[in-house]
Amino acid sequence: MKNFWKINFKDIILKTISKGTTLSIIFTVLLYMAINFFFPKLVIKIFGYQHFVITSTSMHPVLQYGDIVIVKRTNVSKIQEGMIISFYQDIRFDGSQKEVITHYVHSKTIDANNKYHFKTKRYGEKVNPDSWKVLEEEVIGIYCARIPKLGKTILFFRHPLGLRIILIDIIIIYLIVLILNPPKEEPQKQSNTKKLSFQSSSK
Repeated sequence: MKNFWKINFKDIILKTISKGTTLSIIFTVLLYMAINFFFPKLVIKIFGYQHFVITSTSMHPVLQYGDIVIVKRTNVSKIQEGMIISFYQDIRFDGSQKEVITHYVHSKTIDANNKYHFKTKRYGEKVNPDSWKVLEEEVIGIYCARIPKLGKTILFFRHPLGLRIILIDIIIIYLIVLILNPPKEEPQKQSNTKKLSFQSSSK
């Protein structure tokens, strides 16, 4: 009997821990998504990692359009030539919102104030470095993994046309459900039935 209670108690503990782990994962994912939506620049500082979707072909075939890249926070002093980094950059040079770029490190320099500067480049052996200079505060992190093609789904949902298609699909599905399952007519009230039967019998 003692062994029976020990086994049950152990199972309960394991289930509780498992449930707690699942809830923790769900909470972490939701927190990550919320911060990434409202305060994207804080994600890597809080979690140490951040994901981005590749939206160009400049790193093909190493990183392809629609891939999701996972970037890890690191000390800029550890970044070396040949590494792949993600960084913020005003690629249009018009003072607009900076975009996230993921490129190779072409070279690294340090100025008189001990601040690092990086020149980057796209994929290719005989390729000139990018026209911009990346400051150390613009560096997000180093590339550490990728999920092929999954980012295309994210890009689809971000596009206005994608949202319209989803809304149209929802409406179509709703109409199909209505056609296949039409609303049932309300049955006549029992009092009305009795009243009709009484009238017919009185005649």
